[in-house]
Amino acid sequence: MKRFALPVLGMVAVIALWWLATVVFAIDEFLLPSPGDVLVAFGEYPGYLLEQAWVTLRETVFGFLLSIVVGVPIALLIVVSTVLERTIYPPLLVLNAVPKIAIAPIFVVWMGSAWCRRCCWCSWSASSRWSSRRRPA
Repeated sequence: MKRFALPVLGMVAVIALWWLATVVFAIDEFLLPSPGDVLVAFGEYPGYLLEQAWVTLRETVFGFLLSIVVGVPIALLIVVSTVLERTIYPPLLVLNAVPKIAIAPIFVVWMGSAWCRRCCWCSWSASSRWSSRRRPA
């Protein structure tokens, strides 16, 4: 019971804080809608929101799979070859240190706003984690 109660209580607390923030700080609805507004919108447009959720899920899964296809081989190459580790690893660490939000505008310019950009963004975010892991000593 305790195993399920704490996560549920945590979610209730997050939603309560969200609702409280929208009321106390008088945040405009278009910036941060309250949980009630979100429920109303879901009631008015369930088909549209579910369709968009499916698109988001599909792009995220595709991007994650792409990151596995790209990131794991790079990580394996780094582990197997000292030369490649010294060549590839430093730029990967630099890229990993750059905040993802700083790279987002560059992705938009390079790739446009189509699904390809979103998949590549997911892939880059995930593959930088895969390929920048240091091998054990």
